Amino acid sequence: MVSNEPEYMNDVIEEREPRTRPFEVRVLCSVVHVFSFVAVNSLFLSAALLLSCTSALAAPDLPALRRGVLPPTSLSYRIDVRLDPKSRALEGTVHLRWRAPASAPAPIRRVPLHLYLNAFAHEQTTWMRESHRGFDIGEFLGRYPDPWGYSEPTAVRQRTRAGTLRAAMTYPIQPDDGNPLDRTLVEVMLVEPLAPGATLELVIDFKARLPIPIARTGGLDDYFLVAQWFPKLGAYDTRRQRFVARQFHGPTEFFADFADYDVSIDVPSGFLVGATGARVTPRKKPAPGRRLLRYRQRAVHDFAWVTGSALVAERHAHRPAGGGPTVNVRYIVPRGTAHQVTRWRRAVEGGLDVLSRRVGPYPYATLTVVAPPWRGRNTSGMEYPTLITAIVGDDLLDSFLLADNKVPEEVAIHELGHQYFYGLLASNEQVDAFLDEGFNSYWHVRTSLAVFGREIGHVLGRSLSSLTRMQAGLSRRVGAIREAVLRSPSNLFYPGTAVAHIYFRPALTLRTAERRFGRAAIDRVFSTYYARYAFGHPKPEDFLAVAREVGGEALEAFLREAFTRRDVPDFRVDAAKTARWRSPRGRFVVGGTTHTIKTDDSRDKRDTGLDRRAREKDGYVWVEVTDPGAVGLAGSVRWRRFKPRGDKRDSSRAAAKRESRARRYYESVVRLIGPGWKHLPVSVELRFDDGARVHDLWDGRATWRAYRVVRAARLAEVRIDRAGDIALDVDRTNNGWRRVPERGLKRDLGLWSTAIGQWLMTALGAWL
Repeated sequence: MVSNEPEYMNDVIEEREPRTRPFEVRVLCSVVHVFSFVAVNSLFLSAALLLSCTSALAAPDLPALRRGVLPPTSLSYRIDVRLDPKSRALEGTVHLRWRAPASAPAPIRRVPLHLYLNAFAHEQTTWMRESHRGFDIGEFLGRYPDPWGYSEPTAVRQRTRAGTLRAAMTYPIQPDDGNPLDRTLVEVMLVEPLAPGATLELVIDFKARLPIPIARTGGLDDYFLVAQWFPKLGAYDTRRQRFVARQFHGPTEFFADFADYDVSIDVPSGFLVGATGARVTPRKKPAPGRRLLRYRQRAVHDFAWVTGSALVAERHAHRPAGGGPTVNVRYIVPRGTAHQVTRWRRAVEGGLDVLSRRVGPYPYATLTVVAPPWRGRNTSGMEYPTLITAIVGDDLLDSFLLADNKVPEEVAIHELGHQYFYGLLASNEQVDAFLDEGFNSYWHVRTSLAVFGREIGHVLGRSLSSLTRMQAGLSRRVGAIREAVLRSPSNLFYPGTAVAHIYFRPALTLRTAERRFGRAAIDRVFSTYYARYAFGHPKPEDFLAVAREVGGEALEAFLREAFTRRDVPDFRVDAAKTARWRSPRGRFVVGGTTHTIKTDDSRDKRDTGLDRRAREKDGYVWVEVTDPGAVGLAGSVRWRRFKPRGDKRDSSRAAAKRESRARRYYESVVRLIGPGWKHLPVSVELRFDDGARVHDLWDGRATWRAYRVVRAARLAEVRIDRAGDIALDVDRTNNGWRRVPERGLKRDLGLWSTAIGQWLMTALGAWL
């Protein structure tokens, strides 16, 4: 008999990893590392296996999405919740309806529920153990003696043919790590088994308490971001025919099936509320001194809301340039910062324009953008369906450091991008996090450049580049990397490398692919990927199949290699030298004439034995190229001729030098080191004193390469990837060599480093 029971234990079939919170507002506001965005068990199972999606909806209808028509779902929630701000307490009831797949092989007897707020119940939860949030828990407890949060069902009832009956008590399970103190995942034993194709109806009474904001959610004083707050059904995998719920892990976020939500929120009078979806008429009147607001949204996989008594809101409608319904965007900011809404508008409206043109339509009619107050800074930089939180709304944004700087807007663009890479595509963030965070990081760079220009701002006269910050972030962690991007499970990347694997590496991989294969090819891949898998929970193989189909075999081969290689590529100049060529000492025969060169006359007979190719009478520069080969590829030493760019004949000064040194030749030798990837060719440039430049395209398959040149000019410079096409090569300081160092550059970099250090210390002192 085929079992249909939930398989939680050792459930690591094709799981990989999601995310760490990219934007620690404390760090952003201290401006220390602004933008720390923040093998595969079975190296790609067959496409047939992976094309099945977890409780995926029908293939998206793009014309319908452009009209705002959303696909049907098999899950719905009707929730009534009441907030008590003084105690941070939530109390409510969840009415859950879920239709089991008709293909289920057996009746379902138990279902998992997520209780995410229990991650913040004490310091030994799995989330707290795994999180490295940069805060001292002792110091935190000193400021907030009781910061903890929790979520507990008080009663679970199942509606059956015999009536509404109380289900067996829920009990916690820890399938991922066996931590007995973790209660983020519980199981409900059903009173009546659920037959294939039948509908489950549960009524869940619950009590919860929001934590003081540590990350993602929480409340303090009169501000509350209420996220991951209700007992939530685990996702069901239709391919594996079982639930695939996991505990709440520090480096990961969430995964759920799409559902229809109808949520009534009861808050004190005077509290402003913003939420997922659109506000509709409440079903009943509020109690005295209270407000009752009701929100509905179809086909989303989560519901979040924000409330506070010192918040103000502005609403602006925007019609995305790429099509789709008009979006009513509501900006919620702290009182006194309404003037900053213009900044958020430019980012959000520009982002909707770019993503709708390049990826696909935004099909929802609403979007809420929240700039938290300073006290809620740890809830910033978050994304939920149709609701995002940007950087804090604070006077700090008006300071000289950030007033003309677009980093805050870039945070908003990043979170907006998650409406696609998380919100609409909805890959499993507890398994394939890079499909969301990595892809979104690539797109937030592209979107920011499209909206704001080449750079997003300047500090102390220097431009800030999202791309170089990502490269710097990866460079800092590259020594600790032990595995490939595509691996499983989500929470077990080597300590300290989750951000590198989930955010930086995939984003820089896509940037490299864009430079190699063209932006148009990448746009075709993503627009096809969206058109095929919106609402479909795609997996890595789905994306790679699309890349092959519309981008070509070479693009797919490069992406596959980049996602499955453990190492991060590093091209570098290993050695370079140039010296006067001398006739070989000893006895040799040239053209039938025997020559004997002694040590003391090798300079006098400087042309004797000179290779005629060095004279370059044919206009070409001849280079001896040594390629040691790789597995399956034979090595070789060959002379190749190159038509020089920046031809020496174009420079009268170079011509004069060549004439005066007509009998002086130089031997130049260069050795390069590469990662030995199969699908990562790189450009190499050799520049000489006479202005001649030799360009070679190294296929990069060998782990090293050597060049030897004899000609009437000394080697002046060697550059690998001068254009910066290989964004994955994060240490570009070793990509070049100059015979004469640029002293001005060294001095300039030193001054810049000193200025940055002073700036960071000043900013940090102001924050503390």
